[in-house]
Amino acid sequence: MTDLDNPHSWKLKGQGNANIVFAYSGNRQWLADKVLRVRKTAQNADTEAVILRPTESLESRVWSPLIPESISGASERQTAYEEAVLRQLLGAQYIHTGLPCNLSTEFAAALSAQLQSADTSLSCKAWLLPDHTVFRQCTLCVEIKPKCGFLPTSILIRPEHGIKHRVPRFQLHQQLKLAQGKIKHLSNYNPLDLFSGEPQRVEAAVAALFAEPQNNLKLFLDGSPMQSPQDDRLPSLELLPVVQQAGGVWGLIRLLRVILLREGVLDSILKVQKMDVHDIEGIHPLLTTLLQRHPPLSLSEDTPQCRQNAPCASIEAHMASPSGHKAPAGNTSGEHDAALKRLLTTDFETAAEEAADMTALTRLAFPDLQLTIAALRLTVAQKQAADRGARAPLVFFSRWQEDPSVGSAVQHGETGTWFRYKVAVVDLDLKPLSKVEQHFRLEQQILDCVLRTNGTAAPGAQ
Repeated sequence: MTDLDNPHSWKLKGQGNANIVFAYSGNRQWLADKVLRVRKTAQNADTEAVILRPTESLESRVWSPLIPESISGASERQTAYEEAVLRQLLGAQYIHTGLPCNLSTEFAAALSAQLQSADTSLSCKAWLLPDHTVFRQCTLCVEIKPKCGFLPTSILIRPEHGIKHRVPRFQLHQQLKLAQGKIKHLSNYNPLDLFSGEPQRVEAAVAALFAEPQNNLKLFLDGSPMQSPQDDRLPSLELLPVVQQAGGVWGLIRLLRVILLREGVLDSILKVQKMDVHDIEGIHPLLTTLLQRHPPLSLSEDTPQCRQNAPCASIEAHMASPSGHKAPAGNTSGEHDAALKRLLTTDFETAAEEAADMTALTRLAFPDLQLTIAALRLTVAQKQAADRGARAPLVFFSRWQEDPSVGSAVQHGETGTWFRYKVAVVDLDLKPLSKVEQHFRLEQQILDCVLRTNGTAAPGAQ
């Protein structure tokens, strides 16, 4: 697929670390309600090629039980990954496979011209996807980055890093971001609350995201972003029709809580996250050791590149036996060292299977959620209440219908107003194994910052 109309018919919608998203605004019906997700060009493409070339065999081993080695193209592998892995673990109804597109150089250059940063350019690799932020009516989409929803228990965490057993990683990372000047305030958001399954705690977590969204909560009105990239605050929401129909901002928060608890998608994400029984402090040295023992590897053991890949086995086997090392109270340095030695001296194939599941987790354990809602109809009583600024409590919802093409619906138990909604899991690219090294380095920065501040936790830590 190459003909995607005029590049000027695609308007910038949002961007992440690896992709830029454009929404279609032209007149071609088959492109209506579609977005084009375009890969950024690697800033250090030459260096990256040198790193990845000798490790292609390791990448193939990671995914060979699920993605046949005969599938070699990046677009084809992404499709196979979504079908064989994501839809199985996170739910087929939440994963929407896109169509791969090879853009012309001129088309990609025209899209790049919309970007504010001169340092960012786009590749010709793109995906055509449904725009999950819209229905064909007045719509509000809430995009949430849930983060890690449990406290690690691995004995492979060094004793001096014991705060990781008590404080969510999100709140530890907040301290580093504050010290670096990337945020102005610490967030009260606690991922453990969002993943708890308890209505009051889930509602508190969503409320904390609305109070201090940073880059963890984004809003789209009729598909258009409501926040500018330079401003992490939310605009006024009280006058939006969808918010008024929900009974105000708190009514909207309660509605989101009901949807999250009904769908159960957070349970699936948490189950995958808990497959990580070694923590990055265990998987990083394991990968390093495997790379040193892997015969085809030609990189020097002393270079960072040698620590950026790993062999693999099946994800499903690990899902069936999620038991792992438990950190006992008062874990000592000797116990940690002994556990790490046992892991690193495991026979090659067994260690490779351990590494396989852990590296897979770096790809799919931390997706984003998009919850899109729209009022189906407004009763006379609800309209009069909205006109007066009244806020009816959302105390009960009943399911109406479920149809993937139009979404599901819940009804306000007191006013009878129907809300149409859909939930999508997004940002699930098949990422390179080099991410393990990046995760490890960031983890060290976070812990260094926390230890310098005497291990003080962010507000709301439990």
